[in-house]
Amino acid sequence: MEKELTRYDVADRILEHLHGSLSLEDFVAWANNEIADMRFADDKFDEIAEIVSRIGVADKSDFELGEEQYRVFLVQLGCEEMLAAQSAG
Repeated sequence: MEKELTRYDVADRILEHLHGSLSLEDFVAWANNEIADMRFADDKFDEIAEIVSRIGVADKSDFELGEEQYRVFLVQLGCEEMLAAQSAG
């Protein structure tokens, strides 16, 4: 059985992208692979599905996402403390 995608997994990927260690192309590809699998943890299923879906089209000009939107995603996932920890470190 494959591992379910958790809110922390999504938050980690968002932070990798924000810090430049994950290109937009790879970020979008990752999101599209996760959407195809649809193995999301139940605790934040709706939030994870919505956010990963939005990331999956972030390379389209009509759906580009900025840093502020990624911060909002972290709050929606309940992972804003991860951003604070990254900023402090």
